[in-house]
Amino acid sequence: MKRLFNILSISALTLLLLSSISCNKDDKNTNSTTQEEQKGELVLIGSTVKNPDGMSGNSYLQLIKGLKSSSLDLSKSIERGFASSINVIDKYIYVLPAFGNEAAPFVRKYIVENGSLKEVAKLEIPANAYTWNIVKVDENKLYLPLYNLAKIFVIDNNSFNKIKEIDITEYAHTDSSPDAGYPIVRDGKYYLPLNQINPGFMPYDDYHQADVLIIDIKSDNVTKRISETSSELSFPARPYLSNTIFKTENNDIYIACSGAFAYNPMYKNNGFICIPNGQEDFDTTRSWDISNVTIEGTEYKPASIYNCLYVGNNIVLAYVGIAELNGNNPYTAKNAVAVKIDLANKTISKIDGIPHTDGFSIIIEKWGEKVLFSASGESASGIFSYDLNTAKVEQVLSSAYNIDHIDFLK
Repeated sequence: MKRLFNILSISALTLLLLSSISCNKDDKNTNSTTQEEQKGELVLIGSTVKNPDGMSGNSYLQLIKGLKSSSLDLSKSIERGFASSINVIDKYIYVLPAFGNEAAPFVRKYIVENGSLKEVAKLEIPANAYTWNIVKVDENKLYLPLYNLAKIFVIDNNSFNKIKEIDITEYAHTDSSPDAGYPIVRDGKYYLPLNQINPGFMPYDDYHQADVLIIDIKSDNVTKRISETSSELSFPARPYLSNTIFKTENNDIYIACSGAFAYNPMYKNNGFICIPNGQEDFDTTRSWDISNVTIEGTEYKPASIYNCLYVGNNIVLAYVGIAELNGNNPYTAKNAVAVKIDLANKTISKIDGIPHTDGFSIIIEKWGEKVLFSASGESASGIFSYDLNTAKVEQVLSSAYNIDHIDFLK
């Protein structure tokens, strides 16, 4: 089993495998409601209160009525596992187990009833299996990959019971699990990136490449593994961040690769790889290692993609890791910088007005014609909106705590 709690693993986990934002990928970024309409919706907020060491603390989940320029109040929240992942599918909210802290871990399923969260089902998973995401693959099934056990649970969507397992052990490099990243569904296939990490939660020195399994949803069988080796990009699709894998208007799949999270000075490769529409292999002409691109408005170059959101027309908004800002404590370092990435013109520019943040507050989510960024800065902390038309930034919610999930509920 992987030893995930040394200095590098914690830097990767707190910088960024411990918080969560995720939805059913086929529904992602299709909400056409305006910002004003969304202000009346229930907003699902996940927050984490860290201890000074940054390695522990308490995490919460709550509903608020719209976003207002006020402070986040935890008095009506429910406690969840420390920085555990949250997935929203249809009308259900799934809270996954805390990483390594539960002897009998459960995936818990909630609905909203009378303005509050009500648990309606739970599914036990093996101890130390760890899971970061659950995805609806068709009307009848959910897929739940287990990070350490190299299995995917196939779950009945109605009963919330496991009906079978898919074993992916054979696709692991060196150890017993290939470490499933965040998946996406396209044309009846489930595309599952593999993180392939060593005991220090970093890419293997002899395996700087990106693997993806393609699984047929009807048969629940792996049909092929594809690999992008030319760019030496690795760690494809953060396993708790749904937006690090996305489809464009042309139905092309792009995958953000985080590499070594800005903590290996000898390996800063990070960027994007692409599986074009109608194909089941990578188009290496579209692979882009962004580590040598200077961020306009700064003197820095990105050493990792921490999170991102595709907003259309080849534009990606992202948090990138800056090695020069790592500081002495990887658990609390504010080394994530908000940027705008142009996939077509191969440019990156800084978004002014959003504070540098730590790894617990790097959420990016669409909000009408604006995009929300959670950030924990030195002088300002909370949720900030970025106007896609004017590039204006304003703070819409303040918080003394790290915000690690934002979702709008119907």
